[in-house]
Amino acid sequence: MKSGMTDGLGSLPERVDRIEQKLDVVDKRFDEVDKRFDEVDKRFDGVDKRFDEVTAAFIEQRQYIEFAFDQLRDEMLGRSDQLRDETLGRFDRLRDETVGWVDQLRGETLGRFDQLRDETVGRFDRLEHKIDQIIMQTTPRRSPRTKKH
Repeated sequence: MKSGMTDGLGSLPERVDRIEQKLDVVDKRFDEVDKRFDEVDKRFDGVDKRFDEVTAAFIEQRQYIEFAFDQLRDEMLGRSDQLRDETLGRFDRLRDETVGWVDQLRGETLGRFDQLRDETVGRFDRLEHKIDQIIMQTTPRRSPRTKKH
């Protein structure tokens, strides 16, 4: 048995060399794998960077849209207020003109009615006077008689 052990010790350096060679191959493979992982990490860093850029672009676009919406809303509200004020002003002027026109028409109409009433009253007065004259002419005059007691 001693000879088997000694035989094993004699081949030990060769075995260690083979193990070292195998480990060197494994180390090289691990180095290659590490290198690949580094490349993948670099690619993911690039992807992350692009995602960050896209996110920043979305944020910028959102801010611009909100800004534009605020501007448009303010402009529309201002225009709406202006349109309302113009419309109310027009209605006020139209109302004032209409009230003035109606007042004028009422005054003219009342003046015309007063004139017609005065003319009609005058005519009726003349008619009544003429009727009275006719009645006076057609009724016989009685002579003063003596009264019977």
